[in-house]
Amino acid sequence: MNVLLFMTSLGRCADPAFCPSNEELIGAVRGYENQLAFDVINRGDDDDPATIIVPLTLLKITGLDDVSCGRLSEGTVSCSFTVRYGYKRISHIDRLVRNSDGWTIVDARVTPLLQFDIEVPKVTLSR
Repeated sequence: MNVLLFMTSLGRCADPAFCPSNEELIGAVRGYENQLAFDVINRGDDDDPATIIVPLTLLKITGLDDVSCGRLSEGTVSCSFTVRYGYKRISHIDRLVRNSDGWTIVDARVTPLLQFDIEVPKVTLSR
């Protein structure tokens, strides 16, 4: 019984004042994925400047598991968690910062879009 009380008192974050909710973590992951997609789109095809690479889909995040965040250090919080994309599970170890827009991933040890080996179709625009 005492062990159970101790475990529930630990919570998911070492510092409750700097503890992103599941919704905030999902927003941070989506923001990070959107930036990756933007970078891919803007990169284009180096061999053919008229070719634009367009990722057609971002997989829906269906939930988070095993969220654990450390203490605030140098303005960031390190969190580890598992993102559920339907049947896929991707483990994250990210450093996040809280700003006026919410939480933002500033360092990620995973590249979610590329983790799935999704083939990104190319669209060539003619002028």
